[in-house]
Amino acid sequence: MKDLINISVYIPEFVKEGLSGGIYERVGGVIRNTANKNVVCWLRDAVANQSHGYKNIISKFPLGTATIVGAAFMYLERNFGRIHEQLNSLDKKLDAQNLSKVQSGFGLAIEAERSLDLSDAKMGMNSAIVLLEEGKNIFKNLLKDIGPSDAEYVNKTFGYARLVVCTQLCKARAYLWRGDYSLARHEVEDLRLFVRNMCKTYRGYSEWRLDKRDSIAGPIRDHCFGKYPNEELPALLDLAEYLTGYLLEIDALQKRGILLKDIDNELFLGRQIS
Repeated sequence: MKDLINISVYIPEFVKEGLSGGIYERVGGVIRNTANKNVVCWLRDAVANQSHGYKNIISKFPLGTATIVGAAFMYLERNFGRIHEQLNSLDKKLDAQNLSKVQSGFGLAIEAERSLDLSDAKMGMNSAIVLLEEGKNIFKNLLKDIGPSDAEYVNKTFGYARLVVCTQLCKARAYLWRGDYSLARHEVEDLRLFVRNMCKTYRGYSEWRLDKRDSIAGPIRDHCFGKYPNEELPALLDLAEYLTGYLLEIDALQKRGILLKDIDNELFLGRQIS
């Protein structure tokens, strides 16, 4: 469960120079002008066979994508499946019926994005949003049921938190695909609040665990409770920063009237925006 993914991004030369000189600043995967706060570039996730640009590992992140533009529906679905598979070995509470609803939501979003019929695509995306909302609420409720005395508390809660992130981010991206910028923004803001609350929860858990540990004498006390969220908490803090970057992306897309479905990532990411 602790397999956090390093984001490798290619920093274009003009961005590298701007960051070094203080002209630009980075917020998550977004580069913006320090003075006027206008977005000037979306960073491109690095691919193994790419050689252009300046490669730099900038952070750890549970999803492994720098921008909401670059977080393809298929990529989110694959992450969802991988996280669920890991979590299923620890917690069997997610039944097949509820799981299939969420998986159908991802599938509908993928099919809608590929569809050449705009009317059918919009209907599919609308149906995906409904199923993804159901899934998000299921995962949040299951997360709440896990008590701090559970020996796998951190692994289980972090697993469900990541499922919430994948599901809600897919929903936000579906709104963005439709051109509903305000609804997409609301989803990302809500997700960022969820992530920040998870950070508070983990801080509280660490304090609770430390108090409990000190109340038990002898060498067995370190084995009575689950682990500290030493990797999970920093990852969530990083995620909150990237979600702030996602909000900047959404605002920039709305300002320029750019629809997600019309973006060619190969031409868009890593390029300077006029």
